[in-house]
Amino acid sequence: MPLRLSDGGATGVKRYSQEVRPCSSPRFPTCRPSEPRPMSRGTRASRISIAGVADYGSRRSTALHDHLPRPSCRIMCRSSATCCWRPRIARILLLAGFLVFSCSVADEVIMSNGDRLTGSVVRIDPISLQLQTDYAGTLNINLSKVQNVRFDAPRLALLDDETKGSISEFSPMAERISVRRSASSEPIRVVPDRVRVIDPEPWESGEGGKLSGGVNLAGKSQAGNTDQNELDFDYHLDYRWRWHRIESAGILEYDTSSGVKTSQNWSLDVKYSRLFESPWYAAGWVLAGHDRFADKRLRVGVASTLGYRFSDSAQRNLRTELGPGYISEDFYDTQDRRFWGPFWYLDYDQVVWKDQLQLYHTQRAFWATNDTSKQLWRSWTGLRVPLISGIVGGIEYDIEYDSDPAVEAKTTDTTVRLKLGYAW
Repeated sequence: MPLRLSDGGATGVKRYSQEVRPCSSPRFPTCRPSEPRPMSRGTRASRISIAGVADYGSRRSTALHDHLPRPSCRIMCRSSATCCWRPRIARILLLAGFLVFSCSVADEVIMSNGDRLTGSVVRIDPISLQLQTDYAGTLNINLSKVQNVRFDAPRLALLDDETKGSISEFSPMAERISVRRSASSEPIRVVPDRVRVIDPEPWESGEGGKLSGGVNLAGKSQAGNTDQNELDFDYHLDYRWRWHRIESAGILEYDTSSGVKTSQNWSLDVKYSRLFESPWYAAGWVLAGHDRFADKRLRVGVASTLGYRFSDSAQRNLRTELGPGYISEDFYDTQDRRFWGPFWYLDYDQVVWKDQLQLYHTQRAFWATNDTSKQLWRSWTGLRVPLISGIVGGIEYDIEYDSDPAVEAKTTDTTVRLKLGYAW
């Protein structure tokens, strides 16, 4: 934009003119230079500095501004384009801030090999860590492979002495970690092994109980040359509160063939467990059973066992028990008998194949020491499939073995069931 300087005459100020080029912007097709605006009189020339041209000697007022055109249309167009970018930049910055905030509120799990996982920590116990993620669902991580856990907000921690506190960071491999028992108190330093669970359920902290269980039905109806009807029913209940646990399970089987009863048996188990801080626990059993076609009027058993929990989580459970037991059998046509000896119990279940299937195996055994020819064995092995809204389907293989049954009774009884039920 060239400038031409000319002599200002008596005023002593050099006037200049500016060549204004026509605006070709499509945003301002009719834009023209505006008329010069008058400059108020009395303005000191020494206060005006334009392109390095100024008058420091004259105190007389001047109409210098009359010779200055308004900014050209090209400059206005560039200013408008800059203004158009400002809302876009603001939206980009807002989105970037939202993404940064979203990432900052997630829990972070640092593995011992340096890997970092983000998500929401559901629970931490001495065996495992459960992490809920958007990219892989719920992860069940072995706690021995975790180096550090940072929480987006303080979490409730339950210590081994039944006290509660809040924790913001947990390091299983550290010598000491900080636990704050109240908002106004100073944090205390404890060894990580003293933390029994982080984010405990209400029944674990003594604020209530937890009831879980399920019921199942299995049936068969056949008509024709042979009319057969089979009905199997089973249930299991599990109630926990703090250090106590009560479990109960039962099975009922009733079959007919051409209107004649061919099977009628039932069994019932009740167990109480007293949990300890360690994986060890003590349990007491009461068992009962009846089978008319095996000449068994009533079988009653009691046992006192010591158990150990290898794993106790939503993903996998494994426990076993061993202790002395006593069995009493009353028969219809055979002499009643009494036995005592060791009683063994094993319970296992695990979620497999993308958390869609549950494999389980439960068994118990008894060996009589006062009569070595007497052994009892029963096991249930199966697969559960969650369907919808708590409804589950499954298949189960049941084996019952009695080495010394009543007269004319078989030693082994096997049953395959296709089951449909409800679990909670």
